[in-house]
Amino acid sequence: MYEGNQKFNGKDYDGASSKYMEAVKTNDKDFTAHYNLGNALYKSKKYEEAKAEFDKAQKLSQTLPDKTAALITLGNTYMQMNQPEKAADYYKQALKQNPYNGSNPKELRNCQAERKGKRAAAKK
Repeated sequence: MYEGNQKFNGKDYDGASSKYMEAVKTNDKDFTAHYNLGNALYKSKKYEEAKAEFDKAQKLSQTLPDKTAALITLGNTYMQMNQPEKAADYYKQALKQNPYNGSNPKELRNCQAERKGKRAAAKK
């Protein structure tokens, strides 16, 4: 995991993905390995793969902050995949899990604004 973090911090996201994948193979029930792998894949713009890792991470989460982080990153991933409706669902779930998380409302508002913009463009 340490080597993956080193590569991630050095912006070698493919190298980080390889190291995190090794960690996942060692322990498939490790929240952090799946979450970090998802982040490395996200940074590499491999959103489908990242989504799968964030989904595994949120199912494996044992703490409220971990669950919230996984749900927010799932929302962010869906936003990158141009699916604001699904993103909003994950942001809302994160807000329900942890209503005191400061980043949730901002991300949800951004998502809602994008959804409104799409609807307005579709009406034209």
